[in-house]
Amino acid sequence: MSDLNFDLNISHYTIKELEALIKLSSTYNFEQIQLQALLLKKQIFNIISLGQTKKLELHLFIKDLIERLERNYIALHLNKLIEKQQFMDEKIEKIIKLLNNNS
Repeated sequence: MSDLNFDLNISHYTIKELEALIKLSSTYNFEQIQLQALLLKKQIFNIISLGQTKKLELHLFIKDLIERLERNYIALHLNKLIEKQQFMDEKIEKIIKLLNNNS
């Protein structure tokens, strides 16, 4: 972690790359995103030779990283909920049809 001359443009990274950067497990949650990102920040900020400008740039990068991973997490889980809701709606429609045919 001594070479801090890496691309700080968050849009140049894939979700997988960002997950790997902060060492997230395959089944992570909001809390783990926050904790792992703060761990990375702490490791970086412990480098004594790091100037204030670079610290600010890295702080903003990590903030953006957290926001992007959280948005991705929400999108993935929202899609799963929508799929479950659609499945339940289909089941309910079938039950209603059966009940209407039996009356």
